[in-house]
Amino acid sequence: MITGQDTVVVLAGDPAAVVRRFLDAWSERWPGLRVAVGVDDSAPFEPWAGGMVATGREEILVARDEDMEVFWDEHGYALDATGEGPFAIYYSPYGPRSSKVLALEDPYNHGDGFAYEPYEMLVAGRGMSLLTLVTPDEAKEFSATLLDALLDQIPEPD
Repeated sequence: MITGQDTVVVLAGDPAAVVRRFLDAWSERWPGLRVAVGVDDSAPFEPWAGGMVATGREEILVARDEDMEVFWDEHGYALDATGEGPFAIYYSPYGPRSSKVLALEDPYNHGDGFAYEPYEMLVAGRGMSLLTLVTPDEAKEFSATLLDALLDQIPEPD
């Protein structure tokens, strides 16, 4: 079975714009960046071009180059000899207007030295999306780098 580590982000606004900016920036690190874009896994890989993702629902498979495409077919979500690996991004509109979540970290950033106890919060809003980043299981550092680069592309609120 070919599996990876999922990181799910509830995102305000258009995820397609965030993903386009992220892949444009990531293509500087991976100049031969190739993507398969579609709502199923049958889309062919092709070189990244900025307008390839659309608003709504999308699945994007990402490889550094043709060699990584072949590596992915043989090894799934795994790191290659460079310590990097293929990844995928999935996004779709977020159905409910609110959801209960467990705050594992202090959302107020008090840092006052008292022990923090996780508690339930309500995330609410309109126009939210779910964005899932799938990375190789054993790739803690690489996955963190990808997630940071993706989150860097979320615009500041007006």
